[in-house]
Amino acid sequence: MQRATNRLTKTFESEGRLETRISANRQVRNSTVDLTFRIKEGPKVEFAFEGWNVPDDMKSRIRDIWSAGVIDAQRVSDAVELIENELILRRYFGSHVETSIEMPDPDSKKVIFKIQPGTQYNDVRVAFEGIQAVKEEELQALLKTGGFFERDPNKRQQAPTLIENLYKERGYIDATDRPDCISRDGRSVVSLWSDQFRGQHRVYSCRSKKPLSNRGGSAVSVQNGSRNPAAGRRSISEDRL
Repeated sequence: MQRATNRLTKTFESEGRLETRISANRQVRNSTVDLTFRIKEGPKVEFAFEGWNVPDDMKSRIRDIWSAGVIDAQRVSDAVELIENELILRRYFGSHVETSIEMPDPDSKKVIFKIQPGTQYNDVRVAFEGIQAVKEEELQALLKTGGFFERDPNKRQQAPTLIENLYKERGYIDATDRPDCISRDGRSVVSLWSDQFRGQHRVYSCRSKKPLSNRGGSAVSVQNGSRNPAAGRRSISEDRL
């Protein structure tokens, strides 16, 4: 019965009805078996990709994501994450994906992905300026050991946490005060940010600033890939490198 349900699902998916839901009921009466399939077709789903040539295999994976999903919000989130991770693997920096859903009529749905791939780079270098508490060589080694220089999105995302944990181990960060992560020594504000481009190199900078006023501590924060360091500030645990 499951095989029959799967075949029906594939048939509807081939027609673009990725939100089809099929349930089956079996009843045995004497020597006969009655099978009842209840089918909720859902609208025909069409995808549009703007700004970047999405590979065919990724389009297929996005279709699978949509078919397996339950609500549009989660489907969109999973699809965007897939695209962003692929851009990282292909050495793009500063990517941004916007989505919208249009329903011209109840039987059709169009999902639009507006992709800004960002800048493609050939090499990754890390620069730390103004740091005092930890030597630059130690931070470089920390990122290398953590796989930062590998083309692995998950390892890249762990970079802020690795640095934060190192400062925490040295007693510079009070982890209970997140996301500001106020330290105990009152020395400086350390910001990890990534808004500089030098040729074809992607550059991360860690700069030391003045102490926070009336807080008596220092913080580690992360900013996104904007060229304006003050724009788009987010928690250190939330930012993508």
